[in-house]
Amino acid sequence: MLSRSQRNALCVAQTLENVEGWLRYYDAPIGKDFSSIVLGAFTDRVVFARADDFDTWVARMVRRGILAVDKFVSAGHRYDAHGHKTAVPTAESNYRECVTYCSAQLILHKTGVAEMDFDWFNPNNGVAGAAGHLVEYTWYRLPLLVGQSKRKTNPFKIARELRRRDISVVDFSKQRAV
Repeated sequence: MLSRSQRNALCVAQTLENVEGWLRYYDAPIGKDFSSIVLGAFTDRVVFARADDFDTWVARMVRRGILAVDKFVSAGHRYDAHGHKTAVPTAESNYRECVTYCSAQLILHKTGVAEMDFDWFNPNNGVAGAAGHLVEYTWYRLPLLVGQSKRKTNPFKIARELRRRDISVVDFSKQRAV
């Protein structure tokens, strides 16, 4: 049985693998050693430094129809990593992968960093995506009503979905510890 800290370490390792695998699949300019640009890795997201040509790559991804500007993030408002209103004014643009299920979210911050996570449902992809994201959002925050920590997206399940899409990611779910 893994301890809580060992499980968290595996979740962080899987999240790093998922984000790097997705970025490499789409030939993002992240260099040979992704870990050298990672500024923070968490159980559900990764924050990393943007290369000079990263914004150009994002624009190309939008033109190719792989990413889209998040419709729920409008100019003049301040948002957190999930596009929800907050008092932290760092997010300058927010993009979502143009798939309904297991969708990457990429946030570009004014500070020159990028933040990436995965949501089970993309609220920008029709009624199914919006309804699914609302249920997902609510499900993750229900524990807050009783004073517990909010739930996080399971990185092992995300990895399984990415592999189904032929995005190569290592499976850390069977590991004993990192």
